Amino acid sequence: MSDLAETWGCDASYVTTLADGLQERGLAERRPHLTDRRVKTIVLTPEGRAKRERALELLSQPPSAFASLSAVEQRQLRDLLAKLVAADPELTLKTKSA
Repeated sequence: MSDLAETWGCDASYVTTLADGLQERGLAERRPHLTDRRVKTIVLTPEGRAKRERALELLSQPPSAFASLSAVEQRQLRDLLAKLVAADPELTLKTKSA
């Protein structure tokens, strides 16, 4: 969990809270590390993996409101958003590490 906190750039207690919530809903479980029993790993359950896959599917589909834009407008929006991301060093760092 400390590795996740470091990767996400957040406090380890936040990762613990997320893991608790996932575990309570049966989406993840804590397991001892293979070589260091003091360390816990978080593993998605089959239901958790299925929900993750569904979330990724939903994220890959643009919102239906994008259909109101013409193809030219969609390209303009894409280019404008890329310009905004390039202008913000913090966003640029996040997108490069993702």
